[in-house]
Amino acid sequence: MRIRRESVLRWLIDPSYLEEILGDLTESRGTRTGVSHLRDVLSVCVRQSRLRTIPRSLALPLVAAIAALFLLANPAPIRTVLAADDAGPFSIRFAGREVVGATLAGNRVPPDRIVRHGETLILRDARGGEALRLRILGASNFTWQGRAAPRDSLRQPL
Repeated sequence: MRIRRESVLRWLIDPSYLEEILGDLTESRGTRTGVSHLRDVLSVCVRQSRLRTIPRSLALPLVAAIAALFLLANPAPIRTVLAADDAGPFSIRFAGREVVGATLAGNRVPPDRIVRHGETLILRDARGGEALRLRILGASNFTWQGRAAPRDSLRQPL
């Protein structure tokens, strides 16, 4: 069962703020991780709560549990970005800002060869060498230096 964010927020927040809050959360979702987005949803639900008769010390755990259930039921969408350079095509699969898979020249890169250090993502080849280095800029957004074509694929002039 997929729980919609709008229905959860309708239960928890003041209806007069609903449209504006949904717009803000939709904009922030594309650039934030799941935990950061959960914090935003939780903050909005506590600050704009309909539960004004319940003390905040009790409302916070209740809202946190509902928001956690919502995010677990609605994971970030998987987006695949296809790109190519002189060395060939590759793809990167994102769930929000997290990289969840990659291919090089149509071959799946095993998860143990996908290494991320902050904004830097390195795809390693079978020998452990660096096959591709990317800089992650945001959700489904990255830059890289074009790789050169493999030496054995260069054509000889006629």
